[in-house]
Amino acid sequence: MPHGQSFAVVDVETATSDNSSICQIGIVQFAGGRCVDRWSSLVNPGVAFDGFNIALHGIADETVRHAPRLPEVLPDVRRRLEDQIVGCHTMFDRGAFWAACRLHGEPSLDVRWLDTAAVVRKTWTQFARRGYKLDNITEYLGITFQHHDALEDAHAAAQVLLRAIEETGVSVEEWYVRTAVGLPATGVSRNSSD
Repeated sequence: MPHGQSFAVVDVETATSDNSSICQIGIVQFAGGRCVDRWSSLVNPGVAFDGFNIALHGIADETVRHAPRLPEVLPDVRRRLEDQIVGCHTMFDRGAFWAACRLHGEPSLDVRWLDTAAVVRKTWTQFARRGYKLDNITEYLGITFQHHDALEDAHAAAQVLLRAIEETGVSVEEWYVRTAVGLPATGVSRNSSD
């Protein structure tokens, strides 16, 4: 694995179908290809939870009753994420932060977003069109985690990104450039025919 792989990965859970209703944030930070920080917080979104979302992640109104509101946790989030490449599996999390920051009158996060699902689609050709959801790709790669826990999801997405880097030899910086402009991976995956 290339040394010097430094990045963060974030995941959020939401209380409703409105992606601004963040109720949990999980962040992992990697330096030199190793996890150096794991952080998570429950967030009180200030809205009633939808039963579908509760069934998905197990977080409910009473779980977050005494949790901080988003503006209270944003300084911790910014300190861990800003001025670096930040991965998230699909851009749902990016959109959630954008919507939640806007809702609370806060500036958006100043990060370079990297969609780890786009990395998956370019690394393993059998997932180019479908099957690149986090639970599916982690099963394929043998990564076990507790799905729909923000910290667990962030760590799993980071492991997927590291495996893609290992598989292709493409650095996190180069993945950021390639996914931002739609370039294919130059290295062919050794497992692309599996």
